[in-house]
Amino acid sequence: MKKVLLLSLCFLFSKVAISQHVLFVNDNDVISYNTDTMLHALDNSMYSNYDYWNIPDSGYTGPTAAYMSSYDLVIWYTSTDGLGLKFWQDSSYANPEIVSYINSGKAFWIIGLDVLYQAYGLAPKTFNAGEFTYDHLGLSSYDNQSYVDDTALGVRQVNKVAGAPAGMPDSLRWVFVTLWYVDGCTPRTGVQSIYQMGPSIYSLAGSKTMFYNGLASHKVMSTFFDPALINTQSNLITFMQSGIQFLTPTSGISEVNAEQQLILYPNPLSADVKLNYQFLTGDKLDFFDINGQLLHSIDLSSKNQKEGIDISALHQGVYFVRQTLNGVFITEKLVVLD
Repeated sequence: MKKVLLLSLCFLFSKVAISQHVLFVNDNDVISYNTDTMLHALDNSMYSNYDYWNIPDSGYTGPTAAYMSSYDLVIWYTSTDGLGLKFWQDSSYANPEIVSYINSGKAFWIIGLDVLYQAYGLAPKTFNAGEFTYDHLGLSSYDNQSYVDDTALGVRQVNKVAGAPAGMPDSLRWVFVTLWYVDGCTPRTGVQSIYQMGPSIYSLAGSKTMFYNGLASHKVMSTFFDPALINTQSNLITFMQSGIQFLTPTSGISEVNAEQQLILYPNPLSADVKLNYQFLTGDKLDFFDINGQLLHSIDLSSKNQKEGIDISALHQGVYFVRQTLNGVFITEKLVVLD
């Protein structure tokens, strides 16, 4: 039996939509599940309109500065991968494409464990003016690693530093009892610390592990732990959403008018159900699975309003349907039943 979904775009109530243009770059070729976890969190956030660049599937090449230039924010994710990262493109411990993008004034967020380890090995290491880590990441020194420098314990949690961006969880814990290889660093003067290791009884407590460098017109956030390992999905979504809001503030947020509301019904949807629907001229609908994989796109401008939309290829599960309207993206969750 075919499963048929018909969508109705109804005139109900206003909703916040996000028009920031975000690129998520996956530089992780070790544990793909962690990347899937990050994408799933973004799909469930206000920023589900991101684009995706997967380095392992792109001939192990990263995006160029010219490609990244059309984005308001690039999130470069390495997870726990400390080998062969394209974040470090050459022996100068810099990536000229990333440097060019950052120097243009656009926002950049590097996330993951072992980022510094690949370039510099075990801590400590002092950085100087002229080095990417000093000029762009805003670090004065690389000081320690959890598990390596804490008698093989690992860090139990990280705590938000006073003055850190509003909205981020006060404390983050992990799917494991402790997290290994979290990097502790000292920022340059004027660079903001966001999270530090804890609790207070921990031997490396107070070591800073997340930063924001706003010096020299830069907008660079560095996170030296893996958010995919945060112990609750709600904290992961809140963490990512708050970080993106901080890096790309309200200029990209708009209220969607009532007539722009995307409604999916019935939802959940049983098989072989046909519904009437309406759409706005020029809209497009994209269908994604929970891992952020684009499954199907429909150009509504070519559809007759009396026609149904056949998506019989979808099986039982959770999907996300994204409406494109005048450059703004609106996403709703869809549940397909047997």
